[in-house]
Amino acid sequence: MRKIVYILGTNNCGSTIVNLVLNGHSKMLGLSEVLKIDEFVNRGDKNYYFEGLLKAEPFWANVNTCYQKCCGRSLSKSGITYPSWTEMMKDKGSFFKEWGQLNQTFFDCISEQLPEENKEKQIFIDSSKISKRLFLLKRSEMFNLKVIHLVRDGRGASNSFRKNYGSFNKGMFNWIKLNLGAFALKPMFKNEDWLEVRYEDFAQYPSDKMSRICSFIGVDYETEMLDFRNHFCIALGGNLVRFRQDKKIYLDERWKEELSTSERIKFNIVAGWLNKIYGY
Repeated sequence: MRKIVYILGTNNCGSTIVNLVLNGHSKMLGLSEVLKIDEFVNRGDKNYYFEGLLKAEPFWANVNTCYQKCCGRSLSKSGITYPSWTEMMKDKGSFFKEWGQLNQTFFDCISEQLPEENKEKQIFIDSSKISKRLFLLKRSEMFNLKVIHLVRDGRGASNSFRKNYGSFNKGMFNWIKLNLGAFALKPMFKNEDWLEVRYEDFAQYPSDKMSRICSFIGVDYETEMLDFRNHFCIALGGNLVRFRQDKKIYLDERWKEELSTSERIKFNIVAGWLNKIYGY
């Protein structure tokens, strides 16, 4: 049973940098946002993803060929991302197994296409973040799942969301929704398969926190992981952090200067209770 480390979290929670550092381990492969694979393959628009991601195209083209041979369809219509809740509930008997098998084939094709020097990277990191995909992976009963619930101060996440997508309110409600989804999913997992990590702690103490994460996953910590720019990487999606040249892990707390008084008050009224649960 393949081990999948799933990073669960909200938009702008720090999953890109955590995926990169985990990818630096000799036994782990950071796939990043698997849920975007169909878009990556389907879009002929070369500007859809950052230019640096195109370096990974030959690898994914080979994975796509493998998947087509096994399943008779392209990754652009793979069915491995996620359907609507309505579709999922229509056929409770076979749906989850069939969906899980498609994902298993996808992961097997990735493993098959790895360069010889990276064949030991058999623990896959899926930082799709959304609770629905994690629910499906769990219900399929086909994977050894380890969940990293990556949390971030909701004020920081909402502020980053606004800068990227234009709406503080939408970012705030998105942060609430996704964290409530995490609460709903946690009872499905054993305590030893679920680890809560705060982005701020990781950014300030990356070595200590990564050592803890490695222990949770069941591998030894490797100091080379923090040299995350110098490793084989075929990650999907993510943000601009992927393409910076420096190796420093930054703590982004710009919200402390950028949030207005009214936004702070609004957040405290609407989401402050949830922020306190995470220690903020």
